Amino acid sequence: MVDKIAKETLTKLAMLTNSKVDAASSEALRKLKDRKHGQQFSRDFDTSVKCLEDYIRALEKEVKERTELILVLEQGGAYYETQRGEARLVTNAYRNFGNRVKALKKKLEEVTPTLPSPIPSPCPDAPSPTNSEEGFELLTQQGSIFLKK
Repeated sequence: MVDKIAKETLTKLAMLTNSKVDAASSEALRKLKDRKHGQQFSRDFDTSVKCLEDYIRALEKEVKERTELILVLEQGGAYYETQRGEARLVTNAYRNFGNRVKALKKKLEEVTPTLPSPIPSPCPDAPSPTNSEEGFELLTQQGSIFLKK
């Protein structure tokens, strides 16, 4: 948006620069000789004044847009600075969590060899469940196995 306005301002400046009359020059007034030249000078002068007014309006618009852009950029900078601080906080929290997990893993690896087996093996003389009348009877109910004596 600012580029578009800057181009418009440059266009207005070029139009002002290319105008036939230099409003600040007294030399142009000395060149007037008759009424015809005076009327032409008056029209050229009015055109130059209009170009100057257009250029001033374009500059005012550009200044307004750039001021708004600066405000938005400052707000964005403050927002991202806050986000960066929060990201640092989260990063530190995850780093600390990772360090605690590593420390706990190390302790578990040290203790693991001393722990008993979670599922002890059955005695080799243990009876096997059967589906007979004299021993244990296998009952199944929806995928579960129950022993009945």
